[in-house]
Amino acid sequence: MKPVFLTFAYGEDMYYKFGLKLINEFKDHGYETYICTERDDLFPGINHIPYNQKKFSYHHKILAVEYLYNMGYEKILYMDSDLIINDSRFFDELETIHFDKGLNFTRNGIPENLEEFIVKKRAQVYGEKIKSFDFGDTSLIQSIWEDMLYFNFQEFDGSKFFKNFNLLMNTKHEADLEDTQWERYGDQEGYAIGIACKLSGYDFYINDEFKNLTKFLRAANYSYDDKELVSILTDIDFIFPFRYDSDKRKENLIRVLEYYKTYFWHSGFIVSEQGTEQTVGIDGFNYVFTKKELPHNQSKCINDGIRLSNKKYVCVVDSDIILLSYHNIHEALKLMVLGELDYSLPYTDCYDLPKFKIRRPWKGLCIGGIFLIDREKFIAAGMNNEDFVGWGREDDERHHRLLRLGFKFKRYGGTIIHLDHPEQSELIQTGKSNLDLLKKITNDNSNFNEV
Repeated sequence: MKPVFLTFAYGEDMYYKFGLKLINEFKDHGYETYICTERDDLFPGINHIPYNQKKFSYHHKILAVEYLYNMGYEKILYMDSDLIINDSRFFDELETIHFDKGLNFTRNGIPENLEEFIVKKRAQVYGEKIKSFDFGDTSLIQSIWEDMLYFNFQEFDGSKFFKNFNLLMNTKHEADLEDTQWERYGDQEGYAIGIACKLSGYDFYINDEFKNLTKFLRAANYSYDDKELVSILTDIDFIFPFRYDSDKRKENLIRVLEYYKTYFWHSGFIVSEQGTEQTVGIDGFNYVFTKKELPHNQSKCINDGIRLSNKKYVCVVDSDIILLSYHNIHEALKLMVLGELDYSLPYTDCYDLPKFKIRRPWKGLCIGGIFLIDREKFIAAGMNNEDFVGWGREDDERHHRLLRLGFKFKRYGGTIIHLDHPEQSELIQTGKSNLDLLKKITNDNSNFNEV
């Protein structure tokens, strides 16, 4: 018999969208579903548990589990709304798992035990308050990662667990309000779950089969840094087209790679070099080299990187471009995962170094430098047009073609910095021929799109 499925959506619009996606997937596989939310108007026709707490706390997801238990459900599968089912095999394997009586979970959280949490988070007030609960040594209380839980209350009085959990939850909330050193309210519910299980005699353990399901999931959360469950950012490759024509150009490439690697450590990185000989020898990045004399072909250089990638999404970045508004990449990627976006420019303003001069081509906005796109759809659309040689205008043609083909597009307000370097020797010649080619393809010289 399948468990009832429960998720919890609160706060940003994105959580509601991901929550609805999750609910519909479970419904499509024959599960009875519930969502705990304060925005039931966003989920018409879906069973919902009202959420009307005055102050938000992640502990409240367990109150939703209690709600279902009091309705008579003994087997309850809970998942956070920002978990994304990345592979349909998730459901096939879920139905083969044996769940013993008690709480089945997938992994321990961080910090690993309650004693470490109290010290590292400077939660001394909380540490003093929970001494009233007789659960033993705090170093023996392991955190429970609570983003995916399976409760099996068969032959167990769940009211004991929920009574203890509520006491522990209230104790944590009181401590958070009293302790001015603690910045988060109602966080780290994993410890309360573990202590409540121990006090109630309710078995709790990591189910290895259940844990194995995390390989079919992605987390929408940007900062997810978990070895078992990874972020959606693992599904994107950053591609850097490059041609060596000066030491400055190579310095820019290294600088740009280091910048994006700092913020997108989950993701893949590809350097696509074009030239008469290989000049890039950087560890930790995928690499493709195409031997070609001048003139350079930026379109082919990008396409070679696209062909090497095996990720669903790509972010193509010129090797002299730094996106200051780097968070826009994650925002666009979330919409792509939801199917609401195919193609995005994550900036509006471009400044050239060293004078920090803003670019205003055709009195509009730049469209080159960096773009995100669904890789398979981009390949189907013909990728970059390799009839364009050198640098320039290939991005204009690509942009207008994708819009004409009906790609779902969004531009984000933000800023890119164009690092300085010596001008390409053939720029004037190829620039004119590329402009002539662009005019043959499209009469639309505009490149302004709403944010």
